[in-house]
Amino acid sequence: MKLINIIILSSLLAFVACSGKEETLAEEQQENKSEISLTEDQVKNTNLKVGKLEKAPLDKKLTTIGELAVAPKDIAELHLVHHAFIEGTEILPGEKVKKGQVLATFSHPDILTLQSNYLASVNNLKRLEADYNRKKSLVENQSISLKSFQEAEAQYFEAKVNTDSKKSMLQKLGINAASLEKGNLQNVLSLRAPFSGVITEVNISKGMLVDPSQSLFELVNLDEMHLEFNVFPKDVDQLKEGQSVSFKLPEGKNWYESTLHFINKKVNDNSVLAHADLPETVNLPLGAQLEVQVHIKTDSLLLMPKKGILKQGDQIFIFEEISKGNYKKLEVKALDENENFIGINPEDLDQSKKYVVDGAYYLNE
Repeated sequence: MKLINIIILSSLLAFVACSGKEETLAEEQQENKSEISLTEDQVKNTNLKVGKLEKAPLDKKLTTIGELAVAPKDIAELHLVHHAFIEGTEILPGEKVKKGQVLATFSHPDILTLQSNYLASVNNLKRLEADYNRKKSLVENQSISLKSFQEAEAQYFEAKVNTDSKKSMLQKLGINAASLEKGNLQNVLSLRAPFSGVITEVNISKGMLVDPSQSLFELVNLDEMHLEFNVFPKDVDQLKEGQSVSFKLPEGKNWYESTLHFINKKVNDNSVLAHADLPETVNLPLGAQLEVQVHIKTDSLLLMPKKGILKQGDQIFIFEEISKGNYKKLEVKALDENENFIGINPEDLDQSKKYVVDGAYYLNE
């Protein structure tokens, strides 16, 4: 019985010893597998380059589509406040105009009637004002009843409101009320530019009868033009005011530089709108579709050239130089990347070591 136990124990110890040797051998084989050695000639032929990794922000480009636009305050649809016949216009689409410049002339018999009615209201107001002032003095001396004064007061203020309303309409038509009160009725009136800019639309012709609902001209202040572009909500946290923004026509060669001005944090149609200021040198049409690149800098990372990495499935490997011609394969995680580099957490690598920065492809097993 003792002999059997001794045999079993000896066998067990032998098995454990063998297992330990196998595990050690497997570890050594795995470690050897991660180390690669090249001869001096192989190093020269593969043109491997090694060096220390630079710690710096990673420059990225967020690419999207945008267009040139203006703020609502810098674009105007011009209408008349009263129906009228167009007497004439010499303005063409694309023409630059100055504030106050005549864009079109117009007339209508009803506009003459408005002027006549205003003059009648002014004369009536003067009569009622005199009666109001007279009765105000009399009521203070108790020479007339309070009711008589209140009737005169109500008539006067009602007439004043009516006259002011007619005056406001005339002013919107461009008629000078003071000149009209001197007897200068105007048969032909002018539509003038409310601000300096470019006429982008002309929707009238001579003799046309227009009403207040019709847009006659579109006027745009191109001096305040800016760049608008959309980004996906997931990319918004990468945007910051002051970032450099480049843009160009899709088929163009010239890139223009601008600065990110502000970001609208509201999501519309699964995108977020951002605005960038324009340089004075831009000479592109309003509404032009543009290719846009936002330049983004990450936090400081260890920058590894993509020529120094080896991808195997979802895994990324780099190679540490142990000695001339001897390299150790290391798996790393890319925190970010651009066209030329991946960014690695500085705490994941020994920054004093040298790594293969070009030619990692030749170290593929």
